[in-house]
Amino acid sequence: VSLQLLIAGPGEAKYIESLKARASRLGINDEILWLGMVRDPLKTALFLESDIFVLPTFQENFGIVLVEAMAIGLPVITTAGTDIWRELEKGGAVITGFSPQEIADSIAGLLEDRDALKRRGKKGQAYVRQWLDESKVIGEHLSMYERSVKARCQPA
Repeated sequence: VSLQLLIAGPGEAKYIESLKARASRLGINDEILWLGMVRDPLKTALFLESDIFVLPTFQENFGIVLVEAMAIGLPVITTAGTDIWRELEKGGAVITGFSPQEIADSIAGLLEDRDALKRRGKKGQAYVRQWLDESKVIGEHLSMYERSVKARCQPA
């Protein structure tokens, strides 16, 4: 299987150089594009041209980029390091372990069945649109604020 790995996002220069040196030692430079920070409209274009979005992480409080990828119909692989991993999993995201082998196995597993990959992308897109529907989210927040105000106004 021929793969093209796009690595996007900022990082400390010393760390990125160490990753590039490692890729060179492994002989995979030709398969990697180092994009740096990517913003729209390029980010959306890259999502649309990609097969899978992978974000192994030890900590993301929300992981907006994961939701953005799913909203556009891109299947997602991530770890339980994002606080919304349970929600993402309900939407069809693959939640994998942290080891390189587990991540590689998850990628290979998704790429084995292209039809299932497309179904997973559509499931994620529908889930995110339902889960984060604007009117639903606004209603939930208003209700939360109303409960908070009532609780503060109650005599002790």
